[in-house]
Amino acid sequence: MRKKIAILVCLLVVSLLVASAVVIADKPENPGKPPKPDPPPPPAGTIYFIYDDGIDRMIWTMNGDGSDKTKTPVGFGWDDVYRSWGTASRLEHGGHHWFIRFETVGGEYPDGNPRREIFAVKDDNTMTVQLTSDPNLASIRLNAVNPTWGIDDNSISWSAMKWVDGAQYPTDFGIYSADLEWDYNGDLVGLVGIPSRIWDTGSWHNENTDRYLPDMKGGPDWAPDGTKIVYTKFNGDMYLVELSAPQGENFLVHGWSPKWSPNGEKIAYLSDQDLWTIHPDGSDPQLIVDDGDSKKWDNNIDDQRWSPCSGYLTYGLSSYSVRGGSTNYWKFQVCRVNVDGSGQASLTNELPAENYKTSVDWR
Repeated sequence: MRKKIAILVCLLVVSLLVASAVVIADKPENPGKPPKPDPPPPPAGTIYFIYDDGIDRMIWTMNGDGSDKTKTPVGFGWDDVYRSWGTASRLEHGGHHWFIRFETVGGEYPDGNPRREIFAVKDDNTMTVQLTSDPNLASIRLNAVNPTWGIDDNSISWSAMKWVDGAQYPTDFGIYSADLEWDYNGDLVGLVGIPSRIWDTGSWHNENTDRYLPDMKGGPDWAPDGTKIVYTKFNGDMYLVELSAPQGENFLVHGWSPKWSPNGEKIAYLSDQDLWTIHPDGSDPQLIVDDGDSKKWDNNIDDQRWSPCSGYLTYGLSSYSVRGGSTNYWKFQVCRVNVDGSGQASLTNELPAENYKTSVDWR
C-alpha cells in the first residue's frame, strides 16, 4: 500500500512539474509591453555654440558630453543686426570647419535696401571668403532663414530673390544653390558659376514696407540623401520638397526651424517654442522638450541641432524673468536631450547663466 502511495505521489509531482513548464513556456515575456529601444551611444562629436563671455561674442566648442569647452577665434559680434550665427561644416577640407554669416556690404538692392552678402569664415579666423556678390540677387535673412551647407560640403543653399532685366520689383523668389570651389590646400575659394534657383517658394508681400520677399520663415535643410529639402513658409506651415522627379511639395506640420536627422529618419522643428520631431512622411509628431513657462519665467527654445548619431538634440534655451510684469533678467543655456525626450540637461552650467549663448551645430 505504501508503495502505491509513493508511486502516486511521484506521478503527481511529475505532472505538476510538466504543467508548470508548459505554463512558463507559454507565458509571454513582459505581456502587453513593447520592447524597450536600445539606448543611443554616449554623446560624441563636437558641439559648436556661441557664447558672450563679457569680453567678446565668439564661437566656442565642447564635447558631446559638455566637457572641454574651448573658445575659438571666430566671432559674431553685435555690430551688424543682419549677421547670422551661421552653421558649421564637416571636417572635409584640410581638417577645418567653416562658418557662414551675412554681412552688410556697400550699395543697395534695386528696392533701396542695403546689400547683404554671404561670407564664410575659417575656424582659425585666418580666412574670410565672400561667397555671393550680385547686386540683383538679394540674400535674405529673416527669422530662422539662414544659409546652409549642402550635405556633401560642396554646395551652399539660401533664401533669395532676384531682379531680372531691370524690373521694378523682383521676379524670381525661392531657394538658391551654388557649388563651392576649394583649392589644393582644402581652403574655400568661392562659388563655382552662377547661383541657380532650385525651388520656387513664391513671394510674400509685406504691406507695411511694400516689399516682396520669398515665402519662407525657416530652413532650408537638406535630407541626407540629397534629394529633398524641408522649409517653412511665412504662415508657419512646414513643407517637404521632393527635388527628384516627379518634383512636388508636401505639407508636414505647422512649425519652423526644421532640421533633418543625419540618419534621415526624423525632422526636428519648433512649435510654440517647444521642440518636436516628426517623420518625413508627416507621421508621429512627438513633443521632445516643453519650454516650461512658469509664473516667474518665460522660456524660449531655439537653434536645435542633431548629434552625429541622431540619438540626441542640442538646443539653446533662453529664459527671461517676468516678475512685476516687466522683463528684468535673462539667462541662457545650451542644453542636450535624448531623442525620446528623456535626459534633459544643461551643458553650460559652469558658464554665467546671464551671458548670451546658443547652440550652433553638432558634428
